[in-house]
Formats: sequence, C-alpha cells, structure tokens
Amino acid sequence: MNSARLRTAVLTLILLAGAAQAAPGLVVKHPDPAAPLADRWAWAFRTAAGGPYAGGFWAGYSIHRKMSEHSFIGSFNWPPRSEDSTLAGILSGRKAPVSDPKADEQSVREAARLAIDEIDHRARPERIVDKEIAVLFRFRPSSGSVPVEMEYCDLQSLFDSKGAPLLWLGPAGDADSLAALDRFFSGPAGIEVKKDIVGAVGLHQAPGAALPFLERAAAPAFPEVLRIEAAEALAEQTVPRAVEVLRRLIGEDRSLKVRTEAVSALAACTLPAALDALIETALKSPDKELRVEALEGLAEKASERATAALNRAAFDDRDTEVQKEAVSALAELPRRESLPALTNVARTHANPEVKKAAIEALAEIGGPEVVALLAELARGK
Repeated sequence: MNSARLRTAVLTLILLAGAAQAAPGLVVKHPDPAAPLADRWAWAFRTAAGGPYAGGFWAGYSIHRKMSEHSFIGSFNWPPRSEDSTLAGILSGRKAPVSDPKADEQSVREAARLAIDEIDHRARPERIVDKEIAVLFRFRPSSGSVPVEMEYCDLQSLFDSKGAPLLWLGPAGDADSLAALDRFFSGPAGIEVKKDIVGAVGLHQAPGAALPFLERAAAPAFPEVLRIEAAEALAEQTVPRAVEVLRRLIGEDRSLKVRTEAVSALAACTLPAALDALIETALKSPDKELRVEALEGLAEKASERATAALNRAAFDDRDTEVQKEAVSALAELPRRESLPALTNVARTHANPEVKKAAIEALAEIGGPEVVALLAELARGK
C-alpha cells in the first residue's frame, strides 16, 4: 500500500452510490453483556441451532478505539438514503426516515455545514474521540462454527446483513476480543476471513496486546497476503518491538510486496525508532524499490533528520532514478525545508537529470526567490 494511504490501520470509504443496505429481519442481543466473551460466543452458537437461523446468521461484538472524530471504519452514503441502515440503527431498532422534500432540503443544508466544518478542521488538529467498533462474523449451516465472512466497522457506518439475522454479544475488552480472534484465525476459516481477522487485530490499542498475534501472522510460514496485512497493522502498535518486527520483514521476507508494505508501515508509525529504521532503509537497502518507498515515507515525516537523509540520497544514491525520487520527496516537504534543499541540488548536483528534476520541483513551488534562481540558472550562472 502506498504512502498516500491513511496510516492508522482505519479505512474510510465514502460511497455515493451502490446497492441498498437492508436491515436484518431479526436482531437478538445477549442477555448479559458483562459475561465472559467466550460464554457469549457459546450462547450464540446454541441460539443459532435452528429456527430463523437455519439459513445462516451473523454474530458479533464491539471494542472501543480512540480515533479521529471525523474518520470512519466501514462505509456510509452522503446524503443519507431512506433505505440506509447504520449498525447503530439496526441494533437500536431505528429505521431511516423516508425521503421527502423537507428532508432533502435539510440534507443540502447539512452538507453545506459539514463542508464548512471540513474547511475549519484543516486549520486545527482533529479531535480524538472514543468510538465503538463492531467485529462481525457470518456463519452458514454448512460451516458450523467456522466463519465464512468477516466485517469490522464503527457503529455509525452502514451494515448490510444480506438478509441474515444478527446475534449481538455486546462490548468486549481487548484481551477477550484478541483471544476470540485468535481462535477463529487458528481454525479452518478461509484466507480472506483470516486476512480480515489480522486487520481487526490491528485495531486493538492496548499497548503491546496485539503484537504477539501480529508477529506470528508475519512469520514466513503464513501466506503472503497475511504477512502483508500484518505488516500494515504493525504500524499502529505503540511498542518498540513492532519496529523490530518491521525491520526483520524488510531485511528477510522473501516477498517484495511484504517488504514494501513493511517500509510503508514504518512511515506511518509514530515511534522514534521508526524514523531511524526508515532512514536506514532509504540510505542502505540493497533493494531499489525499498529505497524509493522509504524516501516517500521520509517526505511524510518532515523533520530535520528526514530532510538531511533525503538530501543525502539525492546526492549519494548509486541510482539516478532514486536520486530523482529523493528530489521529488524533498519537494513534498514544507517550503522552509524544501526550498533551500532543492536550490542546493539545482545549483551543485553533478548529474544534469537530477538538476533538471530539482528545477522542475522549484518551478512548482514558485515565488520571487525561485524566479530569480531560475533566471540565474537560465543564464548559466
């Protein structure tokens, strides 16, 4: 996954069109949400032994996660449609109102208000709030207790049950949730379900709690798709061991895709050790592709050390294309950092191709000082 991806292990999907989301015909909640999660799962399978569950069912629970106020995990439509059902609405039994002219007019006003809010939010840090994230599994009669599908989303996102009833187990702590996910992962579920399980594990924020699972999922014995997902999820872990695991993947994994994802995860990781590992990869990796990925990641870090590393790569890398990528990364830094660095490349670099790349980047930045520099270079000075 490239560096433009939102690196919080959170996927925000805004769906402006698509199939209608139908509320399930039946929602049954566990009578004691304080019971151990394993007991609640046992209740779900006992409850689903027959009756309306003969065609299959969903079962799930929720965890809590700190995240940006205006970010989402899942999908939603804007403006809301009469057939839309959020998971919170399904669980509470509420239905979306039928569309009418007044509601449509209100939706336009609401869209304008949200647009104003979005402009305002760009000027200040996003507020971090506690959100409830649902972890949902679908089962069919032929699969027994082996899930055939998995989804995770916040409760304000849309949920399409595909007509199957939902058994809701209530909230769970990180330890109980991780234990449940580990049981399903260790069983005979399909690769796509296991991939989603790895992604769900990465959402847990108790320090270090998810790391043993993710480190295991990143081991060479597991399929490439699971190792990629584990590398991505490691970016959110707030313990130094996560950086060590990513270093190992970068240096040892047999798949270039896994190695590249591990570098991308370093770019998203906020631990100080991640910057050290990213700089080391950018300057020393034998893989050209990884050096380029690390340079792109350094552009997101915007620090004195990141700028110095990019500048060094622009002059010292053995590959002209990588040098030019370093120039492109320098151009993504704030003006106060990119302008002097690019000016130095344009004036002093020995390779005309890299010089031209710096000149083109400076032209994009613009400003009187850039015009004066370019005029000097045009006169051969």
